[in-house]
Amino acid sequence: MENVLDTKIGNYIKIFAMGVFAILFIYIVYDNHTSKQQIKVSTKTKDSLEALLLKYEYDYVELKNKADKLDSIIKIKTDSVLIIKKTFYVYRDKEIKNPDEATKYIKNFLNE
Repeated sequence: MENVLDTKIGNYIKIFAMGVFAILFIYIVYDNHTSKQQIKVSTKTKDSLEALLLKYEYDYVELKNKADKLDSIIKIKTDSVLIIKKTFYVYRDKEIKNPDEATKYIKNFLNE
């Protein structure tokens, strides 16, 4: 009788151990699958954020180039205005009496 009882207990322990190992195996496979899915989602998110970052960097470079170009135009125009202010007094003292003198005045002013 003890032999039959030991055999039954041994069989129950084996079945219980097999059940625990089966559940553990299923959990490991499921966890591995969900980890792969999370890695795919994270990779997609990372790629989209990198693309967005590259776009913003490109936009920044473009805007900086435009700003530098506009700054140089402003500098040139400022210098031109200063030159006009300095040289205008040379011509303003002369009185313009006819249209030919006015044309000459404008041409001389623009040449300088």
